[in-house]
Amino acid sequence: MAKIALLKDYDGSEYFADTPLTCKIELDEAKRRLGIPEFVDTKSYLIERALVTLWGAANADKARELSPDVVTESFGSAAIPLLLFGGGAVRMHSPSANKPESPFFRNLNDVDFIVPRKRGRDLVRLLLKLGDMFGSRYYHFVSTSDRAFNAMRGGLRYRVRTIDKVSEDGTPVLGVLDIMTDSVDLRHRVNVIDDFENPARNAYAISPENLLLTKCQFIFDAPKTILSQLSEAGLDYRVLNYPFLKSDRIVIGMEEKDIRDVSAILADNPVGDASGLISVAKIKNVLEHDKKFALTFRLNIQNLVERSQVFEALQLGRSTISRILEGANELLKGIPVVEKKWKNPWWNLDVETPKIFGKVAN
Repeated sequence: MAKIALLKDYDGSEYFADTPLTCKIELDEAKRRLGIPEFVDTKSYLIERALVTLWGAANADKARELSPDVVTESFGSAAIPLLLFGGGAVRMHSPSANKPESPFFRNLNDVDFIVPRKRGRDLVRLLLKLGDMFGSRYYHFVSTSDRAFNAMRGGLRYRVRTIDKVSEDGTPVLGVLDIMTDSVDLRHRVNVIDDFENPARNAYAISPENLLLTKCQFIFDAPKTILSQLSEAGLDYRVLNYPFLKSDRIVIGMEEKDIRDVSAILADNPVGDASGLISVAKIKNVLEHDKKFALTFRLNIQNLVERSQVFEALQLGRSTISRILEGANELLKGIPVVEKKWKNPWWNLDVETPKIFGKVAN
């Protein structure tokens, strides 16, 4: 057994992973007992790690019983209701997104988790034990800068270091796990507290309605002078049809990966208000209480309908395109129409500015 250095902290602390990396959990059995859909492909390391994390959280109150040799502390008297959002959640809701041959499949760079704020600290303490409980493939640690980050966020957000990739030769590659609490708060806020009531209901992911809301909250503005560059780079499909912003600015919507994810959700999940369908009423209820978010959501969905070249680039079949457009149009019919016209950005600006062409668009 050899130790691989993952990080040397600025205070001199060093963090190592024991190799060869080990796995001490029956992944298929954990998947079955959690009730994760059969179509979810756990061969991806990030989805494998997410599955182990979800298993640990679902059994947090039994951790000492399940791993008495390594766990001496309590992580609470009940399971931690941990949920995926982002690309990991798409895998839980879309069979197509799990198939490498599908146009909706994409390699994930990370997985995103959200947890009730009152259980955030329990989750972090559990994560620091996952490697001991289930094998060194699931090693987590908190660096000095992470501790400062977590303290400054006051329980709203947490950052933990972990293994994001295992190279072909078995070498672990360090990454950062960013954990949100209660709501996905980016350009707009999506409160997911109701989803915590029954994590298994949506395969330990946020609901498809909240997933669409989180994907379609993506928006920012950029100088109109970059229009030719966008066109040359084949990115002009991201320019939203909103002519009311200041005359020297344009509005940019979802990037390709989010369009791919939204399309996968709509292709595999019909939209309506019958049981088992993506509920227009639930989405409408959120947007009726937030007109600014309603405008952003509508612009992104409308752009999906109007930009057929995106579907052509994904090489989708006619029936698949028809399902996506049918779902998108059902959403547009049901959500609020916003009459107010803003000349300045109406979304939250206190988040990281996205990059275009490898640089910040400002």
